[in-house]
Amino acid sequence: MAGREAQAKEYVVRQSKKLPVWLRLSIGHSLGIKRRASDTTVIAAILYSMTIISALVLVGTTALHSVAAAVRRHDDVGDAVVKTSLTIFWCLLSLYAKNLAYRLYSSDKFLHMVRLHAKTVLKINSAFVFFLLITSFVLVNNVQEYAVWYADPTTCAQVGMDVIVCQMRFISLSIFSVFAVVWNSLVGIVLLSVCRTNTMGIRRLIKDLEKDAVVCELQQFGPSSTAIELMWLADSDADQPSDGVDSQILQPAVSPTTPATLTTVHTSPMTNAVLLQRFWTLCVTNQSIITYDL
Repeated sequence: MAGREAQAKEYVVRQSKKLPVWLRLSIGHSLGIKRRASDTTVIAAILYSMTIISALVLVGTTALHSVAAAVRRHDDVGDAVVKTSLTIFWCLLSLYAKNLAYRLYSSDKFLHMVRLHAKTVLKINSAFVFFLLITSFVLVNNVQEYAVWYADPTTCAQVGMDVIVCQMRFISLSIFSVFAVVWNSLVGIVLLSVCRTNTMGIRRLIKDLEKDAVVCELQQFGPSSTAIELMWLADSDADQPSDGVDSQILQPAVSPTTPATLTTVHTSPMTNAVLLQRFWTLCVTNQSIITYDL
């Protein structure tokens, strides 16, 4: 009995760590999330104002140059409309990302599911890969825009405009790009982390249901049942524990040659209430460790 209790204590599923406190506070101040009555939104107001001002300057200078090009050089009006429309769409998308990030990070349910998962792409954290992709896209675009709008004075001279207009467009584009990367990255990180958290919960639910089915199978047909061979015990796609726990202890001691050890997981089928309590993520609050009662 003592051996079984020691084995039961080892069967613990640890979720990945939550965001550090300093990171949550930084994001909260940047988005204007008030956790306490004494919190201020000055930093968030400044950042949001700079985002809107840079977006307005970017759209205004783009539209002004497009109209001048269509009038002076008789460029295609369709090209001017498309260029201005894409600029407006990019600005609106980033502003929407900022508002969406505020809603996501101010929700306690979503914030609880945002965790530092160890899921990687080519040995690189998936959230960092997302940030690297969007940053690379913006950086390449800004380098190209610099050669056209800031370094080349003929871009505005050909349409009869002052060079300062093109330079203002590039400066506003550079400023707005920084905010666009930040707001969109915040949203992307939340979505990736929440999807990963729920995926891991669903996988644990499937594995526990399989163990429960094997218990029923053994109770009905005896130890000679072959249901143990159909269990999904491999967890190669799961995250490694972020707090240094050996991943081997996350799996129960079950093997085809020792079906009797299945009773150390649970000795009777689970009820709907037990399943809801264990695996409904939105109902779990402030729990970093989920244990399985044996």
